[in-house]
Amino acid sequence: MNNWFKKHEKLITILVIAGFLAGIVWWSIATYLSSKRTSSVVQDSTLNKENSVLVITKDGVELEYPYWIMKDEVNELLSVV
Repeated sequence: MNNWFKKHEKLITILVIAGFLAGIVWWSIATYLSSKRTSSVVQDSTLNKENSVLVITKDGVELEYPYWIMKDEVNELLSVV
């Protein structure tokens, strides 16, 4: 078994590095696309409390937009499930 690993050491190393790099590329693309989607949601819809399902509060004070849960977000999550 040890002989097999020594014989294929370069191939195994290349595959591990390629998998690692593919993961980094995939993660970067997914992060970019999700940030782009979030910015388009902010631009496309009117962000007001009437369009939200829930407004999160801290110490009784309502927080601004990033802490609102919008109807579109809930509908999107429900359609995935």
